[in-house]
Amino acid sequence: MHMAVFVAPFTVTTFGGMASLIVYPLSFYYLSLAFLRGQGSGVGKPCVYFIVLFAAPCVLSLTVGLLSAVVVGSHGIDFLAHPGLYFGRIVNFIGVIVFFLSLAVCVQRGGRVALDRLIFYYWLGLLIVMLTAVWQYISFHYGVVEFPFETRANVHGVSDDLRAEIKFRVTGIAREPSYFAPLAVLFTLMSIHLFEKKVKYLCALLGITLLMLSFSGGGFLSALFVGAAFLVAAFCRGAVSLRSVRNVFIALALLWGLFWTYSEQFALVYDVASQRLVGAASMETSGRAFMSWMPVVWLFQSNVINVLFGHGLKTYSLLGTVYFLPDGTPVHVTSNNIFTDHLWEAGVVGVLSLALMFGYLLGLAYRRYGLGKYHRLVYYLVAAVLSFGLYRGDMFSPSMWFILFICVWVLSSKRSIAVQGLSAGSKRDM
Repeated sequence: MHMAVFVAPFTVTTFGGMASLIVYPLSFYYLSLAFLRGQGSGVGKPCVYFIVLFAAPCVLSLTVGLLSAVVVGSHGIDFLAHPGLYFGRIVNFIGVIVFFLSLAVCVQRGGRVALDRLIFYYWLGLLIVMLTAVWQYISFHYGVVEFPFETRANVHGVSDDLRAEIKFRVTGIAREPSYFAPLAVLFTLMSIHLFEKKVKYLCALLGITLLMLSFSGGGFLSALFVGAAFLVAAFCRGAVSLRSVRNVFIALALLWGLFWTYSEQFALVYDVASQRLVGAASMETSGRAFMSWMPVVWLFQSNVINVLFGHGLKTYSLLGTVYFLPDGTPVHVTSNNIFTDHLWEAGVVGVLSLALMFGYLLGLAYRRYGLGKYHRLVYYLVAAVLSFGLYRGDMFSPSMWFILFICVWVLSSKRSIAVQGLSAGSKRDM
């Protein structure tokens, strides 16, 4: 499973198709082999409950919801015009579940050492993506070793003057900044919580710097979510040590120093963040706001079955055949918001299930914050993943499901889980 986990972050990059062809077959092979050897029964109840909670509304949407939409002809959409949409989503849906179960069997068999190694290989994949971003930055500014990959780097939701000022955005090999930003956030959080001393600070500085250079409004939103989670843990629970608070102030002082050194770049970051976050609240100026809110209105104009169970997975991508944005262009294939996409596709039942899942994980992570490094890491991971869902609708990517697995598995333990596999004294175990 090490190879599958290492490749997982690449499923949201320009090599996404190739990476998926590695992750899914390896996961299926590993899980099949485990069952043939009689080792597949140790998945664990929390993992089974999580999959059922997520999968049941999806299955209902693909059966009851889709059938109702086809029979009634909901919103004048031809739901049978593109059957390949459903086949692709079903394959992907089964693939991430098999991947999730394979991880559960692997950790159940190998214990803490297996968990350490899986997290290390995922972090290693993130590191390579970060290094491609460094390569891209050096290539653009210094012309050293041309960066050959084409990525979408346009800045949306800002003024024309500001868009003209930003000549470059870091994406690495990710498809676009909004795909890169979650990887940078995950890389920073994992580095801070799982490494020691110099490695921790160097990697965290790298991740934060690249996140700012991506000029991703969603990335800045994730930073706010994680910062808010830190403040809640510090002041409401009192679970943050004085040392952690000191380190945060040191980091802020370093950022302040960088601000004065690179004041023009920081000014651009501030302008992008403020314009994107303010503009996102207006449906007249933001296509994303329109696509996040109007499907809610359209859903409740449907019949009661479709309101409850949605119109079927992947059917949000069909809205553009009948509905248009204020500028006259068709509604996009996704709102880039997990909750809006899921509400239209899986109905009220689906989005309530999703809200229950995230709410339970966040509440449990908060209560078990003090049990150890893994539990602290998971607390921030849940907050980060919740923020990712507001601007990146890739709930079915192996990269996302690896993080969800870590959250579910760690929180299912009421005891502290020692972190040894990533420490300097035990790297030989890997």
